[in-house]
Amino acid sequence: MTALEAVRDVGRVQAGQRVLVHGASGGVGSYAVQIAVALGAEVTAFCRTRHCEAARVLGAAHVFVDIVGGRRLKEIRGVLERDGTYVAVGGPVDRTGLGFIVGLLARTVYGWFVPQRLAWFVTTPSRPLLEGLAELVDAGTLSAVIDRRCDLAEVPAVLAAQEAGTAGGKAVISVG
Repeated sequence: MTALEAVRDVGRVQAGQRVLVHGASGGVGSYAVQIAVALGAEVTAFCRTRHCEAARVLGAAHVFVDIVGGRRLKEIRGVLERDGTYVAVGGPVDRTGLGFIVGLLARTVYGWFVPQRLAWFVTTPSRPLLEGLAELVDAGTLSAVIDRRCDLAEVPAVLAAQEAGTAGGKAVISVG
C-alpha cells in the first residue's frame, strides 16, 4: 500500500515521466518500481550492487548502485526536474519523535522556496489501496519480491536486516 500510494496518489506518476526510486530493491521500493513501470514511467533504480539485476527484472530502465544511502534533501533537489516531485515515505525515527517533527517542518518550509513539489506521507491502510493492489496483481504487473523464507525464531534477524536497509524484498515467515 505504501508504494502504491507514494507512486500513484502522492507522486501522481503518469506515462512518460521519469521516476527515481531510492531503495529500489527493498520491500517498498521493489513495489514502487513495478507500479511506476505499470503506469508507463521510465524508472531509474538506486540499490545495492547485489540487487541491481533484480531491479532490472522488475522493470527499471536504469540502475545505479547506492553506496551511501540516506540522501539529503538538497542533494535530491539537485537531480529533480524543475517541475519534479519528491515523495518521502515515513520520516526519520528517533526515541523522542523530535526527528520526525523536525523533518516534516524542514520539508514544509523548504517547499515554500523551491520550484519542485515536495511531498511527505505515512500510509494509512484502506480498502481502495488494497483494491488497487489487487488490480495490479490480477493484471500480472505486480508481484512480491521475496528476500528470504524463515521460521518465527528468525524474526529478530529479519527485522534487523530491514532496519539496516540490507533486505532485498519481503520475508516470508513460517509459523507452523
